This record gives sequence, C-alpha cells and structure tokens, in this order.
Amino acid sequence: MTDLSIVVVSYNCRDRLTELLRSIYEYTKSISFEVIVIDNASEDGADKSVKGQFPQVRFIQNRENRWLRPAMNQGIRESNGRYILLLNPDTRLLTPEGLGKMLQYMDRHPEIGILGSKLINPDGSIQQDCQRFPGLGWAFCHSFFINQIWPQNPLRQRWQYQGWDRNDTRAVDTISGACMMVRKDVFERVGLLFEGSQIYWEEAELCRGARKAGWLTVHFADTEILHYWRQGGVSVSSRSILQTAMEQSMLYYYRKYYGVIIYAILAVLSWLRMGLFKILKRLRSLI
Repeated sequence: MTDLSIVVVSYNCRDRLTELLRSIYEYTKSISFEVIVIDNASEDGADKSVKGQFPQVRFIQNRENRWLRPAMNQGIRESNGRYILLLNPDTRLLTPEGLGKMLQYMDRHPEIGILGSKLINPDGSIQQDCQRFPGLGWAFCHSFFINQIWPQNPLRQRWQYQGWDRNDTRAVDTISGACMMVRKDVFERVGLLFEGSQIYWEEAELCRGARKAGWLTVHFADTEILHYWRQGGVSVSSRSILQTAMEQSMLYYYRKYYGVIIYAILAVLSWLRMGLFKILKRLRSLI
C-alpha cells in the first residue's frame, strides 16, 4: 500500500496548483506517495499544464463544478494510501521531507487520527489556524454580530487559542482544512464528508467525528507549509453565494452535534441574519 495519498481539489488556479505540485515532488523523497488532483471543470488550462509538467499526477477533471466537499470525497475514494493528505491548491511545501516527518510522527503515535502542519503567510508570519470546536457560545456570538462588534471578546479569544504562537506541537480541537493528514481508518470509521454542505466547516466536522471515535487531532510544528489564503479557487466568486454556503454548513454542524432544537433556533437566526445582510447591501447600493 502507498504511504500517502495527496488529494488536491482545484478550480481555476493553474499557477498556484503547478507551484504546489513542484514543491511536492521537490521536497518529498523518503516516502511512497501518489497525487490525485480533482479539478472542478476549470477553464484556465490546468489540465494541459499539469499533464505536461507532472504526468505522474492522477488528474481527474470533472465536467461540472462539484464544489469542495463532493470533490474531496471523490479524491478520497480514488486514494490508495495508508494516510490521506487533504491539501489546498494555494499552498506550497517549505520543509524538505516535511510530509515524511508528518507521516512518521503519526506512525509513532497511533492515537492521532488527524495531523496538521504549521501554516505560514506569504509575509512570513504564522497563521492562527487552529480553533476549538464551535460551541453554543460561538453560535451566540455569530448570530448576534458580537464577533464583529467586539472582536477581542473572551469567547472568541478562547475559541482561537489566543496567546499560543503555534510554535510547538500539541493536541487541539480542529486544524485548518488547508492541510489535513488523515488516517484512512478515520474515514472508514466516521465516513466521508457530508455532501449536503458543499463548502466550509469540513475541518470542524471531520475533527469532531474523529474525536468522537477516539482519535486526537494534533498541530505539528516541525513542518511548515506556505498558505496564500483564498487563492486556490473556492468554486465561485460571489460573496453572497459563499456566505449562504457557509451558513448551511454551520447549520448542518449544529444539527449533527447539538440536536434539532438548537438547529431550529439557529436556522431562524441565520435567516434573519442573511435578510439583514441583504437589506444593508441594498441600502449601500442606493446610497
């Protein structure tokens, strides 16, 4: 069996994608791996570019845009590795043999189900990528605009692990979906991603499912990956569509882990919230 299956979902991000693939093959020599690119009907020539430069990549081009979660599941089903790395196309490996280090760490720690790398911004700063599981306090702050009005409120600081510089390896609740190395056993036990939600919240859903099944999620500080942040093609450019998709994914998460009553309350608040956004947008256009 292959050590690692690297699954990348792309959409109109040819240059970032080829930059990532170049770094993978340059910095990964110590383990056996395969790269599976699921392309959501890009129109930027990514297929010709990847096939020409990296013929060893399994490039699967969908005839339509399937969005993130369904395409991720598509790649996971195609994988043959003991571990599966879900990697954003707007990333680039910075640490020689970094993926090998992550895989070896997971081999030494069978209690870990999901491992994430340290993520670096283009300016060299460290991304604050890990969070606690969103709870009722988070939902309250989100629904009533508290995070926007009071960005440094104690609930948000606790959720974001404020005060931690991400320079040490430790167990966390969730890691960034930009880089998630997952044991294949996790998917076999907890299932694939829910496709009724097309994008967002997949890391919270997956990490919480793994925790419930008895595995830890860990931030691994010995490997660095550059993350350009939202330059990997998020399937659609419309802000309103993305906001609606995020709200739907949030509601699914709370229904799954907090029950129908909490879901119903949050659904009403979400409807009011989205309605207010539309009114404000309309007012701004008139002004």
